[in-house]
Amino acid sequence: MNIGKRILPLLEKRAMTQAKLAETVGVTATTMSRWISGSRVPKANHLLYMADALGVSADYILGRTDNEQGIGGNNIR
Repeated sequence: MNIGKRILPLLEKRAMTQAKLAETVGVTATTMSRWISGSRVPKANHLLYMADALGVSADYILGRTDNEQGIGGNNIR
């Protein structure tokens, strides 16, 4: 799982920095960078905080759906 492939475009789309997202989620910028690079995996609660901060579902960040608002219908991967 490399959540960076989903997070980076969302950050760009929302004109948000990794540092700002880290602050919002309550982690260090280094931790956020590690999650985005794929060298570390966030805990479930942090994943949910990121999803809320970015206005998408956790399923979208995890790559389980291409629908930013979550799984619905037949769009499960």
